[in-house]
Amino acid sequence: MYLQDKGVKDQWIQRALKIYTYDQQLETARTVVNKNDRVDRDSIQMRKKKHTDRLTRQGFTFDVIQEALAQFDWDRSDETVALEKIAEKQLRKLQRKYEGRELEQRFTQQLMQRGFQYQEIQAYLNKQTDMEE
Repeated sequence: MYLQDKGVKDQWIQRALKIYTYDQQLETARTVVNKNDRVDRDSIQMRKKKHTDRLTRQGFTFDVIQEALAQFDWDRSDETVALEKIAEKQLRKLQRKYEGRELEQRFTQQLMQRGFQYQEIQAYLNKQTDMEE
């Protein structure tokens, strides 16, 4: 709901916006991203989406959100750890019902829905196949 709908005068809104500068908004957004980042649970793509959703709900503008996410350190090794953790769990779960090509397809589909890249999933599957042989 907008402040104007709540009965706040336009002059007060403008004054508050002048006090709360872009740099302050950006710093606050970066703090929120750093505080709420869960490395081992999701792909980088899903983490970015969750941060964008959270910051949008908190009232940050799209420009501030994009800048804060661009300045955040997205470590690919963290994504690999998350992929291995989630992949092991999904593989155990799917192996109870499926096997062969269908297992591979469903496994790939589920991990892609979680935001992981196809090449990374295939590399994980190849590594698992090599370990089994």
